[in-house]
Amino acid sequence: MSANGSNDLESRLNRLERELAELRKLVGAGPEKEQEKAPRQAEPAKRQQPSVIQPPPQVTTPRQTLPWQTGEFWLGRVGTGLLILGLVFLFKYAVDQGWLTPWTRVSLGLAAGGALAVLGVRSRATRPHLAALMQGASLVAFYISPFAAFQLYGLVGYPAAMIWMSLVTAAGLLWAVRERELAYSLVAALGGLGTPFLLYGGSGSAAGLMSYTAAVLAGLLAIFALRGWRSLLMVSALGGWLVIVQGVEMVNMREAPLSSADTLAVLLTVILLGWLALWLIPVVREILENNGRLVRPVLKRTARELWSTVGMLQKFIVRILVPLLPLASFVAVSELLDLTDRWQGWLMVAVCAIYSAAYALLYRRRVFSLTGTHGLAAVASLSIGLPCLLPGDDARLAAFSVVVLAVLYLARRFDDRILRTSAHLLAIGVLVELVVRLTAGSAEAHAVFSAWALVNLAVLAMLAASSFLAGDKDPAVVYRLAAHAGFLGWLARELSRLPGGDGWVSASWGLYSLMLMIPGLRLDNRALRNTGLATLFLTVGKLLIVDMARVDPLWRILLFMAFGAVLLGLGYWLRDLWRTDDDSAQ
Repeated sequence: MSANGSNDLESRLNRLERELAELRKLVGAGPEKEQEKAPRQAEPAKRQQPSVIQPPPQVTTPRQTLPWQTGEFWLGRVGTGLLILGLVFLFKYAVDQGWLTPWTRVSLGLAAGGALAVLGVRSRATRPHLAALMQGASLVAFYISPFAAFQLYGLVGYPAAMIWMSLVTAAGLLWAVRERELAYSLVAALGGLGTPFLLYGGSGSAAGLMSYTAAVLAGLLAIFALRGWRSLLMVSALGGWLVIVQGVEMVNMREAPLSSADTLAVLLTVILLGWLALWLIPVVREILENNGRLVRPVLKRTARELWSTVGMLQKFIVRILVPLLPLASFVAVSELLDLTDRWQGWLMVAVCAIYSAAYALLYRRRVFSLTGTHGLAAVASLSIGLPCLLPGDDARLAAFSVVVLAVLYLARRFDDRILRTSAHLLAIGVLVELVVRLTAGSAEAHAVFSAWALVNLAVLAMLAASSFLAGDKDPAVVYRLAAHAGFLGWLARELSRLPGGDGWVSASWGLYSLMLMIPGLRLDNRALRNTGLATLFLTVGKLLIVDMARVDPLWRILLFMAFGAVLLGLGYWLRDLWRTDDDSAQ
């Protein structure tokens, strides 16, 4: 571009900037702003440089103050606690002075509950934390009053107290649904499921207890299906099963026949609520939440604060309870029906099939939050059923080792950590049983080729094979070391029963060490090489400590000469046997 062209362009730019300044002056821009935005001469070279886009300034939001860091949180709770203590002391003093009759005490409890409820409702908009505390305390007062009227003072009968507390439970649950408040539902759940224990007088009907429990659990599970509060599910499952176990104990103590109303009521409650409701409803809701058909539960602010510190623990407990507590229902059914071992075993196998099918369905639906625990329930049910079906210890041990291998294969295929952990736990049980068998011995007359010895050898082989499916490196090493140590113990246990057994044990250990060390040297496998070398040194130590005193002189001479020659040969040919990567490349 020529000099005249450049000057012309600059003059045009200056004229445009002057016109822009005049326009700003017309719309009200002050002289100060005009001075700031006055045109400045720029060199043509600088105008050709590309402009650099500056990042927008970061806006720092003020740190949110947590509720427990405010004065309202602590002052309200401390003040409420001191007020309750003062009222308790005043109540006790009035009772000691004889000012209050039993009816007056119960009436004061009801009045206090009503006053707390009214104050909570009126202050809910301005003081939500204090309102939630007062409303929860009002429910507690409404539960304590009928309990005192029946158990402490005998003012009302059992039916009146039961109806009273049942109405409080229903009102608390409706209140929780209306206000979308988790804390109210938890108080109502604890009070409703605790009512049979609070009003227990030493006698009662199992059918009535199960009918009441079914009604309470139906309401709790309906709220869970509607709101999805996992804390409510956890309280319902644990509390409901405490009441169900009490009903099972009542039937067993009275030895009621199967056709009785009490036994049938307990059976129906165990199957319909203990298994189907407490398992099927959470699983279906988790599938719908995972697919986006249901919104995940959104708690109010007070409930989020209440469960923020225990959220992960709560989630873990619920995921464990959903499949495992229903498993207890089948155990309870087998106890109530007094099933034989064979029928109980087939029942547990059927349960394993159900949980396995549920595992496959959840995995296909990509609901990974519950797949692992369902696999754990399947393994647990199979572990209960196998001992009932298989006749002897040998068959049970072999079957459990096969289960370990199969579960590890499935865990590796589906990349399931919980399933892999359950296989590790089952493998620990198999290993403990194997150690007991190897140390206790057997009544078999033949060594090595007896059924007892072959089963132990097969279990060791399956443990060694399981190391290739264990997943991580550390568990695989543990499996291999356990199989290695077990095989040494198996050789010592079986060959020591032969004539000159200690010599045969030393010879077999030495041959086994060479079978490990030479391939380790040829393949440059450090683990295999070191294991074989350690076994060889262990054998030499046995020669010097045990065989020196126990083995016959001829055997001793042969063993020492053979091991000496082997060690000399390894020392001489070690360099030729050790095939490293550099040697392979050459």
